[in-house]
Amino acid sequence: RDLFNLFVFLEIVSIATYGLLGLRDTPDALSATFKFLMATVLASTFFLIGTVLLYAVTGVLNIDELIANRDAITGPIGFAALMFLLACLLLELKPFPANGWGLDVYETARSDIAALISGGVSAGVFYALLKLLPLFDDQLEVIAVLGAVTFVMSNLIGLRQTKAQRLLGYSSVGQIALLTIAVSLLYERGAEDAVPVVAGGLFVNHLFAKVGLPHDWGGGVPFGKPG
Repeated sequence: RDLFNLFVFLEIVSIATYGLLGLRDTPDALSATFKFLMATVLASTFFLIGTVLLYAVTGVLNIDELIANRDAITGPIGFAALMFLLACLLLELKPFPANGWGLDVYETARSDIAALISGGVSAGVFYALLKLLPLFDDQLEVIAVLGAVTFVMSNLIGLRQTKAQRLLGYSSVGQIALLTIAVSLLYERGAEDAVPVVAGGLFVNHLFAKVGLPHDWGGGVPFGKPG
């Protein structure tokens, strides 16, 4: 329940992911890993700046206290702090159209690693957003709209894919966007008690659908082609 520890959690997830992605050392895979590294470093920088600014405004880093004293986070510094935090979390969730770096990772990573990233890494970032969502009361509609655009476009573009793992990437991005829509609208309507049931059900479905897939694909092999 500490904002800086949450930053450390996100860093540990990112660093572990770099190592897993490096298990495949083809040029395409290494290029995708580098893009992933740069995007997550940028997102982590946003989160750290937001954390520093929130501490400057409130003098605390405990998430429960920050949520309880949400009205005290005002002024240009407070607004900037929240925007930096939100920008980090949304960037990590791979919103449309700024998600090519994430889709390249899904396509070029080992199939078992791609499934792990789909079911684990994205879930970790979504969990961080869920913990901090009460801080973003004024931005809930924006979050929901961004999630809706990402969900629709990911599924439409996914229909045209012939490579299994890139299709997995579009599907995973779309499912996390659907989770983001659900929790944003539930919080906006004051139905936070329904979040565990709705978000939990959607996530369990996503988890079994992605991680439960057979992991014997060749990286980026088109449907119907031998691996």
